[in-house]
Amino acid sequence: MEKIKGFYQLFWQWIFHPEFFYWYARKNAMAIAEKYVKGVLLDIGCGEMPFKKKLLPKVEFYFGLDYPPGFEHSATLRKKTCMNVIAAGEKLPVKNDAVDTVLLLDVLEHTKDFRSIMNAASNALKAGGHIITTTPFLYPVHMEPTDFFRYTDSALFEIGSGISLEAKLILPYGNFWHTFALLLNNFIFFDGIGLNRIAKPGTKGILKTLLLLLLPFCLSLFTLVNSVCFILGRSGISKHFPLGYIAIFSKGIER
Repeated sequence: MEKIKGFYQLFWQWIFHPEFFYWYARKNAMAIAEKYVKGVLLDIGCGEMPFKKKLLPKVEFYFGLDYPPGFEHSATLRKKTCMNVIAAGEKLPVKNDAVDTVLLLDVLEHTKDFRSIMNAASNALKAGGHIITTTPFLYPVHMEPTDFFRYTDSALFEIGSGISLEAKLILPYGNFWHTFALLLNNFIFFDGIGLNRIAKPGTKGILKTLLLLLLPFCLSLFTLVNSVCFILGRSGISKHFPLGYIAIFSKGIER
């Protein structure tokens, strides 16, 4: 599956990508969050740090932390890693009141004990600092078997208030047409035509060749679907059919 994963990670901002709209909608949501970014930034579950380049001029130090599944057994993963420190988000190797900004981008849905990771992030945060989190909602099951939850705006508010964080804003991103395009494209990619089988070791040569021949057609189809839904989706954000949510929490200033 490495070729398929590489395709997803390298080209997801292009209109022919099956998940173009998730990148597009989340990018717009993060643009709103930029004004809350400052000081020392801790990116928990950082992955490949897709927003580091954009946020780096706004911070004093950008600190990436992650513990990807299979890290211990994969030399390839260890070589490609972007993180500064390898650690679980629930047990941060960071002192209390040490950072000004915490990012939790598409992390909460992959955490069994989301309260623990939010508590750890809050403890690491200085008074007056912010936690910025994004999480998918109407989005396919992914990164199995560690895809556990989907959260509404009400759920995110309750999570924050449960540890005495003030919700500065909680907003949906994406609308019906963005969601429709992403789900349709993913169905074609994984379940319909099943292009993901190209990289599977058990796929026979004839089938693999056929799937490779279908790839240009499918990329053209994804481009058409995304282009039409981009035009139809210019009406704005949908409360009832969002791709995901962004939530920004503030830690109160101690008196």
